[in-house]
Amino acid sequence: MTNKTTALRDDSFAVAQVALYIFAGQSALSALMTLTGAIPLPIDVQASLMQRVSFIASAAATSLCLALGYLLLARCLDRCTKLVWRVALGMFLLSALLSALAFFASPSTFPILTGGLSIAGAWSIFKGRKTFDDQSDEVCGFANGGI
Repeated sequence: MTNKTTALRDDSFAVAQVALYIFAGQSALSALMTLTGAIPLPIDVQASLMQRVSFIASAAATSLCLALGYLLLARCLDRCTKLVWRVALGMFLLSALLSALAFFASPSTFPILTGGLSIAGAWSIFKGRKTFDDQSDEVCGFANGGI
């Protein structure tokens, strides 16, 4: 067996990482769509130009920060600790719950796809729970206190 095949089999969180990268791409696309006006925002008609710019910039910045958080969490799964495992599992379960609520509020295919991806990520995290090292001196590849 080659090293590449062994490395692929040893990656316990591969599905979760792919799901996080997809979520990051979705959040970055959402930020871009917000900036271009493709996503309608609930801005008051009587709002000033400064209020409109501030509201749009805030929504786009929130989406970009969410994308960055997904990317960092995916990176942290390479050297998973108990804290990273709990954060990732909680994030996937929360995302699945929010997808279910979004589907019941307005049935469409997007919440179904997001929910399925969240459940797959949570399952991947749950199945890989035995791989993290409790004795690790590093968290996400940074030395103690580096985050």
